[in-house]
Amino acid sequence: MNTDIVLDALQRIFQIRKPKRKKYREAAEKDAAGLLVPREISFCRGCPHRASFLAIKLALDKDGREGFVAGDIGCYGLGAGATGFNQIKLLHCMGSGMGNASGFSKMASYGFDQPVVAVAGDSTFFHACLPALVNAKFTDADALFVVLDNSVTAMTGFQENPASSFDHFGRTKTPILPEELAGGLGVPVTVLDPVKNIHKATDTVYDSLQKKGVNVIVFRRACSIFEAKSQPKDQLQRKAKVTPEKCKGAECNCGLFCSRIIGCPGIYFDKQKNKAYILEDSCNGCGLCVQLCPEKAISLYVKK
Repeated sequence: MNTDIVLDALQRIFQIRKPKRKKYREAAEKDAAGLLVPREISFCRGCPHRASFLAIKLALDKDGREGFVAGDIGCYGLGAGATGFNQIKLLHCMGSGMGNASGFSKMASYGFDQPVVAVAGDSTFFHACLPALVNAKFTDADALFVVLDNSVTAMTGFQENPASSFDHFGRTKTPILPEELAGGLGVPVTVLDPVKNIHKATDTVYDSLQKKGVNVIVFRRACSIFEAKSQPKDQLQRKAKVTPEKCKGAECNCGLFCSRIIGCPGIYFDKQKNKAYILEDSCNGCGLCVQLCPEKAISLYVKK
């Protein structure tokens, strides 16, 4: 679906004469150009995938064997770009990440010794990854599978999946957990929140890369947008803020890490003041930037 398809349908239904689209579009683009802020494609504010891919990147860097990530189908596919620190190097089809990682692990006799991390969301895991996981276990692959579990099918509109706590009628359900299925296959599983402790998440990925056999990490953190939609409007909200006196700006050894590298839509840099700042309305208080600021210039507070 796109605007033109809908417009065509409405014009046929109501027998409306078609406008000169090219002229209208050019005028609209010209007017909009001065209003839109240039911005790279990015994960949403507070998206847990940002922390997951950062943990994977730091772990692979520490490992030092030039490993890479095999992706899968989901909003985390943006991990191939800057918002995911350019980690995904391979994306074939739904369910292929684990299969690809397993295949690469069998190429040691051909001189391939790089670790490959497969990533997939909870919805994709149930939809198409289970056969690959079974095959990896059955063939004694050396593979790390990271399940990015945000407990909802976020990319296509927040539909339920077996990992969700609700069904398609909105009724409460007991979720089926990826670690239960992986554990049933005899696969070691670690479950943690990558946003709550990015350093622990990094160490967990690194430690798993050093192990033989199939290993699974479940990075579990609710989709930030779905969580915000589900919260009561009067619920207190956490926000992050920059203490200007502590922020060293361009002179900081971090290289503007918070605004330039993390890439959260809520963090900006004021060149005139030489300080980073956070837009309150664009922050969900996940706390990732708080953990990563070397000068401890970012802190959390409760919005009243």
